[in-house]
Amino acid sequence: MKKILVIDIDDVLVDSYMFIMLNKFLGTNYKEEDFSNYYLEDAIKDPKKLDEYYKFIFTQDMYKDIPVKAGVQEVLPKLNEKYDLLLCTDFLIPNYEWQADKEFISKFNMLKEKFSYLNPKQFIFMRRKQLLHADIMIDDKPTNFGDYIGKKLMLTAYHNKNISDNELKTKNIERVNSWYDIAKILL
Repeated sequence: MKKILVIDIDDVLVDSYMFIMLNKFLGTNYKEEDFSNYYLEDAIKDPKKLDEYYKFIFTQDMYKDIPVKAGVQEVLPKLNEKYDLLLCTDFLIPNYEWQADKEFISKFNMLKEKFSYLNPKQFIFMRRKQLLHADIMIDDKPTNFGDYIGKKLMLTAYHNKNISDNELKTKNIERVNSWYDIAKILL
């Protein structure tokens, strides 16, 4: 029996669509290193403009041109052979849950296109990842790891790079910096 491996999508398999949308909306050229907070939209200080931003992103195909992280297309097929692989993603933007169908469709189409070797039965769209049971989980957000995960691997991202190794250790989370690190550990 294969071990169950759950992998997050945003900021783990692919870059953050929020960077693309934020730059498109504001006409800026923000980069990941410009942020340390998870919520990129905090860069928009005016509440009216923030509402306009959310309305804007829901008119876009959010995942259409999203880059895949380096190493993913080499490592993921091998992980898919070795493990019972599931991709799990949150697709609900707080306070805009009723717009989720637009993000869901865009993300699902991106998965079909970029990861066509996977079966759609391997995709999980949910809000509370902490409820998952798995042998291994790879995510970028420490709060997504619940009590029922064996090995917890956190991929370094713009919003978690300042979390100390001691803090991660107390939560039994191991930091990985790339998909090549993941390959060394899991393959």
